[in-house]
Amino acid sequence: MRNIFKATITCVFLLSHLALSPSINAEEPKHQKPKRVHQHDAKANGKVLMSGDTHLELVRSGEDGVHIYFSDKFREPMKADLFDIKIHLNSKEKNVPLTYTIDTEESNKILVALPSERDSASELEISAPLKVAQKAYVSVANPVKVQLAEVPAQPNGHGNHH
Repeated sequence: MRNIFKATITCVFLLSHLALSPSINAEEPKHQKPKRVHQHDAKANGKVLMSGDTHLELVRSGEDGVHIYFSDKFREPMKADLFDIKIHLNSKEKNVPLTYTIDTEESNKILVALPSERDSASELEISAPLKVAQKAYVSVANPVKVQLAEVPAQPNGHGNHH
């Protein structure tokens, strides 16, 4: 009878210990994507700016052009046609709207045409909010500004942006 009592107590102890164990009762962790680092590296050797969660990387293309690459907060390419893009060249007394074309080979890249007449203190003003809001993505209409002189030239005429 004593052995049955010991066995019963041992079973009760083990069952209570297992019931309280967090590893037994815990739900399986939901599969989560690994956290990725928010980067500001210049993939095309350009000047990286932020507009909300959007990265804009600017690279001079010859004397009369600037390439702008669009990517998300993790530097994954985003199609340029997702954005309502407005670009101006500001100088001492002028605010000139600029035209651009979306690159046919890299949909995350646009080519902005610069006027041939501009002063050395010209500033690019870029507004690029998303056309359609995306969940958990910060998109702002406030323009970002950069001195044109701060935008580096494309090395050897070719970028290495992917």
